[in-house]
Amino acid sequence: MRSIRRMRLSTTIHRFDRLQHMLSDAPCRATLFRSDKKFRDAFVSECSRLMSDVEVLSLDIFDTLLFRDTSSELTRFHEVADHIAQIVREETGRKVTAEDALVARHLGTLATYRTSTPISGCREGSLTEIYQTASFILTGSNELTPRFIEAEIKYECQRLERNDLLLQQANEFREQGGTVILVTDMYMHCLLYTSPSPRDRTR
Repeated sequence: MRSIRRMRLSTTIHRFDRLQHMLSDAPCRATLFRSDKKFRDAFVSECSRLMSDVEVLSLDIFDTLLFRDTSSELTRFHEVADHIAQIVREETGRKVTAEDALVARHLGTLATYRTSTPISGCREGSLTEIYQTASFILTGSNELTPRFIEAEIKYECQRLERNDLLLQQANEFREQGGTVILVTDMYMHCLLYTSPSPRDRTR
């Protein structure tokens, strides 16, 4: 009979006061990472110090590895809805407005978050389910679901900027034998990943 020794994990909290103040005060974080030499030097120094002692680096994707622009979430949703409405008009001839599409997407969001299976007590939505519901509301079928998803992802990609400074640190960490894990609470799931190579997905 084998005995199993449980691994005890400890958590060490590190403070980033100086960097945090600079991030909080910056009107645009992307600009800070891109061109503020004082911040960039301090960031690289902190990364080198902390990552020298760990084997795994986990990074959030949105607003960390990828920056959104400064537009509000409501603005983005409304502009996506305009694209969705245009698709419906082109494919069905129905006189659908951006407001109609925005409401349909909102109802789809409510449905997927309320009916998804809880995991560790949390419910996570699905972009596919959101647009299946929206497609049924707007057209009476789910046939336009793939077009709606494609339109939103294409729109979001145009609003994103890669954080090259952080990506450089992650690549150097991997080259030294470390493991990099990308995490997100977004509802796009595997739709985000189109490259067959995990290494390519970080470049």
